[in-house]
Amino acid sequence: MEGLNRFGTNLLHMKKKLFVAILPMLCLLTSPQAKMTSDSARINHVLDGNINEWNPGRFETDKETNIQYAIDHDAINLYLAMKVTDHQLQMKMMSLGMDLYMDNKGRKRERTGISFPLKREGGGGRGGRPGGEPGEGGRPDPKEMRERLAATMILLKTFGFDDKEDQNQLISQPNSINLAFDWDEANNFYIEYLVPLSFLGGQTALTGKTLGIGWKINGMELQNAGGPVATSTQLVGVPAGSGRPSGGGSGRTGGARAGGGNTGGGGANFGSVDSRMKDQSFWTKYVMSF
Repeated sequence: MEGLNRFGTNLLHMKKKLFVAILPMLCLLTSPQAKMTSDSARINHVLDGNINEWNPGRFETDKETNIQYAIDHDAINLYLAMKVTDHQLQMKMMSLGMDLYMDNKGRKRERTGISFPLKREGGGGRGGRPGGEPGEGGRPDPKEMRERLAATMILLKTFGFDDKEDQNQLISQPNSINLAFDWDEANNFYIEYLVPLSFLGGQTALTGKTLGIGWKINGMELQNAGGPVATSTQLVGVPAGSGRPSGGGSGRTGGARAGGGNTGGGGANFGSVDSRMKDQSFWTKYVMSF
């Protein structure tokens, strides 16, 4: 009987030692940190106009425009993200339009891509001006202007893709190129793009290839139809005598039109050499590895 009791005691001690040895392994497998490490290895971009899920280290900055951009991909899609902090540059984009170019041979070629925002006819949104009711100090309310702009920015244009017709489409459309945009509390503007790899030839054709990717913000088109050549820009939302956009400098007004040699009193007068009067573009290269 005494030997049996000793065997039972030893067995109990062995079970306790085994549990103590296994416990750290169980904690590691079930800890939030272990799950985060596993999940972070997968690409998981949410198309919502918010870049919080992007690794900040992936972003580069164009020196001329100060636009920040990043590119990523998985086996199905190419993802691109953009952050625009300059409010007057935002206004130029909203009014004159912007193109994203993609070349699957690594060239700086403006043949294939996406237009967004689309150029506004007449330099303004619906009704000519997307601004809201005057707010404090008689200036348009930035939130109201942003909401009006967002309501009109529902289309993008695709062009130059093989076996696909150039077309305008909704920014959110199944089985196609999609994008999302938003502003943060500081009025920084964000765009996220999702491009199915099938639009660029598919995974097999792209493996190991270098893409040429560029953005171009359109400049003012100078016209001379029997009158003076446009040499200045009248920015929507700029009060008379002001040299900056209203609404705290917000870029959400989105309207610009060509004026004559004289803006007729009070517009922000940017000379013909100003960057807002010309196209602004920048390019990068991105290697497709799977």
